Amino acid sequence: MLLVLSPAAQAEPRRPTALIFHVFPDIPREGTELRVDGEVQALDGWGKPLELSPGAHQVDVIVRCREPSSHRLDLFQGQVHTLLVSLPPLLKPAPRGCPGHEAGASPPTRAGGLRTAGFIVGGAGIASLMLGGLVAGLAVSHARDASERGDLQAFNEQRTPYATGLVLAGLGAAALIAGAALVFSGPSSPPRTAWQVTPVVAPHQGGMWLSARW
Repeated sequence: MLLVLSPAAQAEPRRPTALIFHVFPDIPREGTELRVDGEVQALDGWGKPLELSPGAHQVDVIVRCREPSSHRLDLFQGQVHTLLVSLPPLLKPAPRGCPGHEAGASPPTRAGGLRTAGFIVGGAGIASLMLGGLVAGLAVSHARDASERGDLQAFNEQRTPYATGLVLAGLGAAALIAGAALVFSGPSSPPRTAWQVTPVVAPHQGGMWLSARW
């Protein structure tokens, strides 16, 4: 009898399931926490594979003075997932101690100051223009009545208020033009767009990540 012994079939080892944090360089290390299922990940573990069990996982990104963000990941057996962690938007209103907290708003710019002054000057010009027109109009009306009555003295007395009204109206028109010039001459700051290209290298993954910030 010939007995043939076959070697026992060896089970193929399973690839580990892992998560890799790819953190952008502009994220500060101080005041930033990356949590996986509520557990804070150490700084020296960022960028390295973190072995996890297959299934659902909760990832929280907490950056000081920034909006917190949460991610739900459903990993399957043997998957190596790379999570790109970019800088979240600023908290609004900014908490105490964070940039932009001063008076709850950003400091006024030169352009904003010129426009504000323009609106004030223009508003005063409109008021002066209206007042001057009213004074001059009343003077004309009273002079017409005096002329109809043949009262020369009353007619001559309206010359001063008429001239005063014209002066007020002229000053108002000049102030209105000056205010409009201030409003439209304020320098505007064009939006600055910063582009960043970051390579992404991970097991079974690779490429480039393009990001922009306005």
